[in-house]
Amino acid sequence: MGVPRDVLAEDDQIEHALSQLPRLIKKIPPHSRDERIVKMCVAVASGLFNAAINYVWNAAVVELRDKVRRFGINVVPQVLDDKSLDEETLLDLKDAELLDLCRKLNLIGDDDFFFLDQCRATRNSFSVAHPAATDSPR
Repeated sequence: MGVPRDVLAEDDQIEHALSQLPRLIKKIPPHSRDERIVKMCVAVASGLFNAAINYVWNAAVVELRDKVRRFGINVVPQVLDDKSLDEETLLDLKDAELLDLCRKLNLIGDDDFFFLDQCRATRNSFSVAHPAATDSPR
């Protein structure tokens, strides 16, 4: 492809990730194995681990939004004694705000919150979602 080999993960890293993938995918409920999970698998198979992190995080955000919807968007302001929440506001929430909302509504526990918050930080620090300041166009 005409790019340096170090752009992708090492062959043994890719091989290890691929060997673990089937076992891990089986742990994901079939209804949650959507397009993002398939793209994550392709990214892992290609050694694009940072892209895989982004796909997995996006899947988590979609699931958290769905949890809020199932709880009832119109009920949230009554429970939190807060401003109104509608679909547009839900979609505009930053990831950290969405996590905090889900914790306040007891849709996720404290352990879940801290785990997901660490995942969010990892995604923000090491994924293609937020290029590092040292990244420059070539």
